[in-house]
Amino acid sequence: AVQRLVRRQWARLQPDQQAWLATLCKETAPGAWFTAATAAQLWCVAGAVAARRLWLLHYSGLVASSHADPAQPDQWRVARLAQPILAPLALQ
Repeated sequence: AVQRLVRRQWARLQPDQQAWLATLCKETAPGAWFTAATAAQLWCVAGAVAARRLWLLHYSGLVASSHADPAQPDQWRVARLAQPILAPLALQ
């Protein structure tokens, strides 16, 4: 059931959003938290652009966020249940 849900969410993403998520799946360790600055480096874009992309991916449910410490930048990761399902899709 989870696999079907993740695949359906992947299919709903625009091709550019799939590419962003594929990069995250390939370049980050499963379950690892990262910042928008890290994503910006991976995508070769400005930090504000990366933050917006992460928000869009978060809205899809495929990227999780953590706002634990207001003094620290927000943390993001590919959703734990989604990562093993997305990894093969990201390679296509």
